Amino acid sequence: MRRTVRPWLCCLSWLVCLAVVRFADASSLSEKRDALQAMRLRLIHERSELEGYLQGNVTQQGAFRPVREQDPRLDRALRDIEFEPYPFYPNVSGFYYGHLSTWNTSRLSWDQAQERGLVAWNNTVIRPYFQAYGVTDKASHIRGGIALQPPWENASLLDNYIQLVGVHDIRLGMLYLVGMPVTANDVLDIRHVLAMIPEKQAAFRNDAGKACINDINMRIQRIDDAMTSPDTISLPDPDPSASSNCTMQLYAKLSPEDLDQRELNTIEHELREPSGIVTRNAPRLHMKVLGISTRCGMYLETDSMVGISRAQYWNNVRYYIAGMICVVLMQLVLMTREMERIQTHTAISRISSLSVWIHSLIDACMSIAHFSLGLVLPGIYAPGFFSIAFMQAVLFFVLEFRLCAIVTKQRMESHRDAMQRDDSVSDDDDSSFDSLLDEPTLQHYVNNGYRRLRRALHRVPRIFFLVSWLMAIILFVNVAPVLYALVAVSFLLSFWIPQILHNIRQRSTGFHTSTIIGMSMARCYVPLYLYQDHFNPLSMEPTPWFWVLMGWCAAQTLFLVGQNMRGPLFFLPHSWRHSEKDWNWHPSKEALAAMLSHTHDEEEAAVDPLSIPLGDCPICLMPTSWDDESVMVAPCHHVFHKECLLPWLDIKQICPSCRLPLPVYNN
Repeated sequence: MRRTVRPWLCCLSWLVCLAVVRFADASSLSEKRDALQAMRLRLIHERSELEGYLQGNVTQQGAFRPVREQDPRLDRALRDIEFEPYPFYPNVSGFYYGHLSTWNTSRLSWDQAQERGLVAWNNTVIRPYFQAYGVTDKASHIRGGIALQPPWENASLLDNYIQLVGVHDIRLGMLYLVGMPVTANDVLDIRHVLAMIPEKQAAFRNDAGKACINDINMRIQRIDDAMTSPDTISLPDPDPSASSNCTMQLYAKLSPEDLDQRELNTIEHELREPSGIVTRNAPRLHMKVLGISTRCGMYLETDSMVGISRAQYWNNVRYYIAGMICVVLMQLVLMTREMERIQTHTAISRISSLSVWIHSLIDACMSIAHFSLGLVLPGIYAPGFFSIAFMQAVLFFVLEFRLCAIVTKQRMESHRDAMQRDDSVSDDDDSSFDSLLDEPTLQHYVNNGYRRLRRALHRVPRIFFLVSWLMAIILFVNVAPVLYALVAVSFLLSFWIPQILHNIRQRSTGFHTSTIIGMSMARCYVPLYLYQDHFNPLSMEPTPWFWVLMGWCAAQTLFLVGQNMRGPLFFLPHSWRHSEKDWNWHPSKEALAAMLSHTHDEEEAAVDPLSIPLGDCPICLMPTSWDDESVMVAPCHHVFHKECLLPWLDIKQICPSCRLPLPVYNN
């Protein structure tokens, strides 16, 4: 008899694994506590040294000496700065956008090149951001960072971040900052900004010193809060092969505003704490930055960067949330009406499954994106993004995906019926030499080969095509990610192309005009928000190519609306509207009698073919006559009045009775 593993052995193994994991977690938590405690002690020591420096206590100051990096070019640039009390924004908290340029301060050494790493320092886009704390009438301490884009030739797709700390001279609109990449091994020390303050502004050093002490106290408080729950914080692990180790000192100067200081303060207060007061539109922030990095041998300078305050930025996010909710509500109403309208087999056959699938894919991706933004953005904005994500999920699962499934199911059933009809024809008849002699035309060869190819592909498992497409996409992403992004965006923004081709092929129209216009406007809302301004949640770069994409969407919309109003082939001259085969719309009386003889008594038809009744016109419901010029006969053998069918063909290229596609009428 085969022996089985005892249950107690399985339980013991599970307990051992649980104990090992628990021990590893406890060890990791202990290491985090030790690291946090060491960081706290270091900050307390730095605060004590700074207090001694400010009070002139050499013993308490110890070995601390604030250091200013020297460079002749920087000194000349600083002398050109005007230190005058113009109207400035008192709070520089916000997001900025500009371009960075760098120059070598001396001949670049091998060590300096290594310290610079693989960062694109020169002629690159930068996105600084600042958060001011302890704002008073004179000074505040600043924390922020700069995002540097890596060069395209590098494998990394992530930005390089430089963390910044410093003080802000509110009266003169001057910022003194020290910076260091987050991957560097050194410690960022805010105390060195005291040496950066010019001698003629020596009175500001005491206020700057207090701001530095406030910054250190805030960091100590954050460490104390983290030590109560160290498992919720992750400590940065210095990378020995860091992309950059450039420590730097930066001088930022705000541009004065063309407003009175009191009015500027009112505008800023209204942005942060709205009370209903009517004010001017808040002007954009403008800032120019100069800097030096002796360690990397670089002099840094930016253009006049444009910025937006944090309060205004988050107000714009609120407007986006409100607008997006209205857009999704409009989509829900339009798709609900479309689902109510598309109920019959004929109406479903007019819809392109690929077009509906693209729309559903866009809304599914947008739902995931808004849900992710709700997780990472501040709590007061999370409910809005979660609401948008939920509404788009309802739009995807309840309406679009359901419609796509219905259309696909009907398409597969029609395809299966066609395959069964093709399979009814024997292979011997298809490949026999006699059959080729009976109809020796190119169309016969094409149809015969296409029928065989369809039957061969129908026998291949669908999982094979799915795996093949998935492998091709993965290869495309890794080999050419930029080209893949371009192709993916172009594909998603071509959401009406399959429906346009489907209308041409079926000689019919699918979606209602209001649905076409509304869904197109909804698809343009997010790109308009992201590509119109630098300051958006995804930090997308404005580009003139954006208008090409918008024009492409508008062209599809106008084309599809034109098909609804003027017919599926409105864009083609009548002389170009050739059908797959020529059809005689006005057959002779004998030919018409031969068409209708199989539906009536054959003996009566043989005696007098003209005695067969033509019936009523399906459009006007009036009797039809045997006049060759007054009636038109469709390939499905339905008879119409000429004056009734011709206006119908200008709008729809399908039979009014059986809804089959009709060839183009050539007079």
